[in-house]
Amino acid sequence: MLEREGLVQSKSHRGVVVFEPSGTDLCEFYEIRVPLEALATELAASNLTERVLEKMATLLTRLNTASSKSNWKLASELNDEFHLTIYAAAQRPRLYQLIAELRASSRAHIAIFPKVSERIEQTKYEHEMIYEACQARRPKKAAKAMAVHLEHTVGAISEVLGDGSSG
Repeated sequence: MLEREGLVQSKSHRGVVVFEPSGTDLCEFYEIRVPLEALATELAASNLTERVLEKMATLLTRLNTASSKSNWKLASELNDEFHLTIYAAAQRPRLYQLIAELRASSRAHIAIFPKVSERIEQTKYEHEMIYEACQARRPKKAAKAMAVHLEHTVGAISEVLGDGSSG
């Protein structure tokens, strides 16, 4: 399970080693994630029920509060739930499973995100743009908002990693 989540790696003749995130690894994950997550968002935007939209709004409020209080563990969990709620609404189980696995594998990189505290307000704004496009049932706009959000995230984390691999 730790290997699947990207926290350890099996190495031939060396056993298991703790994964050290690099910008190159991060960019590869996001090269795959961005189009898949944008597609899921586009598909979901047409299918979102009022109940799911209410859940998204509640998650955003809780996420913003957790971020404002620097409760990064809770903020990360709420962020995942917000995103996965959207992807589940796409009603494409295989797509959802792929995304969930890729997101789990990216967790080692996402742990770096609190070091990019100046990015928190921009992230809040981007989440609102995703939500508003979904609420308006504008699939292309929602997909674009998601892609922009993920591209900004990978750029910010790559800068912290410092190996110039910001995509």
